[in-house]
Amino acid sequence: MPEKLRLTEESLFRILLNWELERRRAANPRYSLRAFARLLKIDPTQLSRILTGSRRPGTQLLPRAQKILGFPMEVFTSFENRTKREIDSGSEMVTARDLGVVFGWEHFAIYSLLDIPNAPTDARGISKTLGFEAERGQKVLDELVAEGLLSFENGAYREISNADWLVVTPRPSPNNDEAYRTLHRTLALRSLESLDSDPRESRSQSSSLAALSPELLPLARLYIGHFRRTLMDLLSDYRKDNSEVYALQISLFPLTNMRERKTS
Repeated sequence: MPEKLRLTEESLFRILLNWELERRRAANPRYSLRAFARLLKIDPTQLSRILTGSRRPGTQLLPRAQKILGFPMEVFTSFENRTKREIDSGSEMVTARDLGVVFGWEHFAIYSLLDIPNAPTDARGISKTLGFEAERGQKVLDELVAEGLLSFENGAYREISNADWLVVTPRPSPNNDEAYRTLHRTLALRSLESLDSDPRESRSQSSSLAALSPELLPLARLYIGHFRRTLMDLLSDYRKDNSEVYALQISLFPLTNMRERKTS
């Protein structure tokens, strides 16, 4: 645990505390801030200032709240496992080595494909299996070799097991905004193609709609990121059964523009 929580973590932690307090008040209108503070073993005045953002939470409050309230501490500690260089890069699709190359979905698809036993290891077979043009496939393979992530010997591409490789969640930034949009646009189109061409038993597509507060989007991103990483790690651990490359794409977006209507 670092000496001080980072600002992003503080903001999300504050949202969680306010959310939990409101949930308890909704269940019991007589539930007070003082009762909440007593539960968390903290002075009520300090808790009030933390909830309003005028005071920073101490480093001991997070693990205590996680234990008492059941907050998913993993989603906070996951930030600690990222290198400073990765955070500074805006979590782009990069290698940890130089942060110089923004990768697209093809790079990760190829790297994942080569993790499957008996998968094609030649440029033509790789491109055909993943469904993109041979010229594009060759370019991506050359970039992966140049970055030290793949080797090429005797006409076959192989993973380099000790490659300094990060598969991280891409976030938009001034340096990668167009690459970010292209990635998600491409995966969204592939998802639509799968909906029409793949049998239901080989895919899972679902959706949910609800009225939400835009202010909870940071919390949503936190939980979605944690869920995505946890699910894919869980499924990929069964390596003896890995025979296909799958993409998991989650979108949470507004269907209305109520704020614009209020200001107009």
